[in-house]
Amino acid sequence: MATRRSNAGPLVVTVVLVAAVLGGGVWWLTQGGGPGAGSTPEATAVPPPLPAGPLQLLSANVDDVQFLATDQVSKSGDVVQATVLDVGKTASSISRRYAFEAKRESVDCKARRIGDEVAGYYDQSGKLVTHELQSGALGRPASGIDAEVAVVCAPPAAHARIAPGWKAVQREVQVAPDDLAARAKAAPTDPELWAWVCANGVRGHWSPSLPTDCDRAVQLNPTSTATLLDRAFLKLTLRHIPQAQADFAKAIAMDPNNAEALYGRDLARVIGGDRAGSKADRDHARALDPKVVEWIERNYRDFQVSEPYRSH
Repeated sequence: MATRRSNAGPLVVTVVLVAAVLGGGVWWLTQGGGPGAGSTPEATAVPPPLPAGPLQLLSANVDDVQFLATDQVSKSGDVVQATVLDVGKTASSISRRYAFEAKRESVDCKARRIGDEVAGYYDQSGKLVTHELQSGALGRPASGIDAEVAVVCAPPAAHARIAPGWKAVQREVQVAPDDLAARAKAAPTDPELWAWVCANGVRGHWSPSLPTDCDRAVQLNPTSTATLLDRAFLKLTLRHIPQAQADFAKAIAMDPNNAEALYGRDLARVIGGDRAGSKADRDHARALDPKVVEWIERNYRDFQVSEPYRSH
């Protein structure tokens, strides 16, 4: 998404206090130098943590990808409380400094305004660096870059891509640190590091140890469908069909409506010669997510779906 702040580098902060009489009251306006520069009392509000629950894809551009925390949406009349996560494609894509922005806000669906925006800015490890108040109770008009408004102000979509928390979308979206493999070797029982090693390898950074790395990642993350899918698509790419089918079956057992797992099982059956038995999975997957093929090809770059299986 297009950021709501300047992407300029570090600025010299200049604070300008302006007293304006509005309806008998005095308003103090603060001009700062970027996230964390506000000095209003509201700016001390606690920012939301990085969301660990389900995340719905909202939008994407060359710098970052935006998600809605679906378990943090609550509605009262025309006003919806929501948390939006921006994941930078690099460790410094957000305002040229941060890896993530998590923002809590109120959306007035009738007035099409957004207010009470409190944003936290996080580094690649998930540590809070700073925060700011982006708009107060009076709010601001919603604009075209506020993709969440169309989602939270409408009935739930029939088709929506859901990811299991910020760490999963980080592995999917963000460039891994150069020393990721070294970090993982130094922490042989860290489930998050090994999940990222597997995800990074399957997404185009091949190494000879990748199959065993993914085995370790699954062992350390036995309930993670995302990590299981990474290994399943690796096995499929390597044409280890029985192992791929077993992983897809486990993922479907964990999440029967996982479009990627259903489509992957379809492809494994086709490659294994069972063309007749695969169509039900393919149809189910496409009903859940019409763009499932595009997602697979974007995430698993060594795997391309042939034309006869791109549609019904």
